[in-house]
Amino acid sequence: MRLKTITQKIIDFGVEGQPISFRKTIIRTINVMALINIGVGLVANFVIYVATDIRGVLIPSLGEDLLFVVVLCLNKRRAYDPAAFLMYVTHCLSVLYFGAKFGENSHAGILTLYLLVAAYLVFKTNAYRIVAMVMSVITIVLLELNYQHKYIPEWPITTSQVNLVRWTIYASVTTLGVTLMFFFIQRSVQQARLTEMEIASKTEKYLKAEKATSMLLNEVTHEISNPAHIITQTVSNYIQRVDNIEGITRMDILLDDLWRLTTAGSVIADQCSTILTWARYEKEGERAINNETMDVHSWATDLIRLYGHKALQKNATLILNINENTPQYIITDRIKVNHIVTNLIVNAIKFSFEKTDIYVNVRNSDSRLIISVKDNGPGIPEDKQNKIFEAFFTSGESSVGIMSTGVGLALAKKLVQQLNGTITLHSKEGKGAKFTVSIPLTIPTDEEIKSFINFSNFRFNGQKILVIEDSDFLRDITMRSVTRFGCQPVGAASPEEAVIVAVKELPDVIILDFNLKNNFNTLDLINEFKTNSILNKTPIIIISSAEFEQIQRCFEAGVDAFLPKPFKDSQLKRKLATFIPLVQVD
Repeated sequence: MRLKTITQKIIDFGVEGQPISFRKTIIRTINVMALINIGVGLVANFVIYVATDIRGVLIPSLGEDLLFVVVLCLNKRRAYDPAAFLMYVTHCLSVLYFGAKFGENSHAGILTLYLLVAAYLVFKTNAYRIVAMVMSVITIVLLELNYQHKYIPEWPITTSQVNLVRWTIYASVTTLGVTLMFFFIQRSVQQARLTEMEIASKTEKYLKAEKATSMLLNEVTHEISNPAHIITQTVSNYIQRVDNIEGITRMDILLDDLWRLTTAGSVIADQCSTILTWARYEKEGERAINNETMDVHSWATDLIRLYGHKALQKNATLILNINENTPQYIITDRIKVNHIVTNLIVNAIKFSFEKTDIYVNVRNSDSRLIISVKDNGPGIPEDKQNKIFEAFFTSGESSVGIMSTGVGLALAKKLVQQLNGTITLHSKEGKGAKFTVSIPLTIPTDEEIKSFINFSNFRFNGQKILVIEDSDFLRDITMRSVTRFGCQPVGAASPEEAVIVAVKELPDVIILDFNLKNNFNTLDLINEFKTNSILNKTPIIIISSAEFEQIQRCFEAGVDAFLPKPFKDSQLKRKLATFIPLVQVD
């Protein structure tokens, strides 16, 4: 191995394979300075020994070089700060010892100026810099005291020998100083390069995010406008038929039309949920796990039935296969699991070729629930598979002419990781893609299963529920749901009306929409309820799609529960059941 290669390997001790960085430059500087000190120490002290015939020069010099070797070893073991500090202490001791032995005329004190500069350039933190500079000053003071009081006796050398030592010291300081300045300039250049790279990276990320946002808005607009058109057109057809016949106020609705409306509504809700969930995750990070009992068989069957109608629009067929050994009931975060699998099914439908089958398989293996979704679409190129779960990454427009936003799979992976699970992809270009989700399998107790099964057989017993919602349509929908639960709903369209109605009706629970119009501060209304001696014990449930920070402020103000939009009747019923008792239906 050539000397150049060996030297380069030593210089890179502790930073092998690391990218360019400020820290890497400092570490390499310490390694270079240690090598130069070893070389300069050997040469200079050997020259002085030959000129003066003082053997005492060699032994301390070899000890100094040995300490510099230790510095290199520390850097190799990535003990960077101890390495830098040991190098500095070795310099100070060397200056003090040899300066005292060679005498005042050797001008050894000039090395302390080099040490002061080195203290600033070698250490990363101000604490280390200050300590090093103080050590340099102490070295100068001790050296001057020794010149006056001769605590350490000088070596007997002639004037010409002193001149040789002095010029050797000048040469050493020059060599070390030039080297240090070279690395200081190199470090400044690298800092400028790093700043430039950071700016370029942020600019690239900004442009990608801007492009991805535009794509996201385009796709969401497209995905929402289609089902919105289906809802509008279906309802309009029925209204038109009623208007054409006098005296008719009712009409039978076809089951297929109901499913069409339900599917369209679910697609819109899913799109809104994906965007809102992604925005919350990006801002807030991980959210708490909300485990509950879940009927895997019914959930999977309903999901296939719901999205089967969407698949039929492409002449595709959703096929569900639940392994017979799969437990019917598990405990998990149903909302997160539903979001993950729904995303995979929607993607499979979106990217499948027409007149093909999409397989959804559910099974258990080694105490884990395994759910896989396999489509028969164009597949994902091998060179893009390792990036498919990255935020805003897309594999480009598929052969079915659809562009993805790159949000759904990234969010699905984050949710899977929150559940301590894994999500994997198996795909061959032209042969479709298969996504497999694996999450821990927890079986509920017999009591929990019994409670879950019998929940639908229980109703409330006429308790009053105040629904505060400024949208007449949404307030009416929520009040109808509450009525089906067996409660007596009362409504309020404004905060002012809500206070009056609440004092008059004395509700058992208050359901409050967070996003009231006219810029009304919901926290003020919550505070008014909680400071009212009549209403301060009444539970308040916030329903909203607001950010977690806003909801957290509601909890701090006294809110008792939160239900994120969109939600299902069963979720609202379970939330109410935490505050008011249920009775069994005969």
